Amino acid sequence: MKNHNNIFMKELLTAVVTEIGAERTVVRFSEMKDDIPDFTWDNPEQTLAAYIHIFKDIGLTILHPSTNQFTKVFTNGMTFHQTVRKYWSGIIIGVGNLDTGSASAQ
Repeated sequence: MKNHNNIFMKELLTAVVTEIGAERTVVRFSEMKDDIPDFTWDNPEQTLAAYIHIFKDIGLTILHPSTNQFTKVFTNGMTFHQTVRKYWSGIIIGVGNLDTGSASAQ
């Protein structure tokens, strides 16, 4: 069964890309909610892989994964950005207490 949120997200992003182009569209997304500190995604790596599949399918070239702590483990011993990189070879914007050393290590 398809996730209705994913269908809506794909339809919305497709409309944006149609209007302004994939090269001008950057998607910022996060695995956290500042107002709900204990929030986590169910099946985090599977969820992230599904999102990235949608982003690739509509032709995006830049992603902005957002987190408060760049070096915090997200899943399976990897940070959020490392997990994104596992599925995404395009441009990634890094945030979350990021410095030159921690960015280079990713």
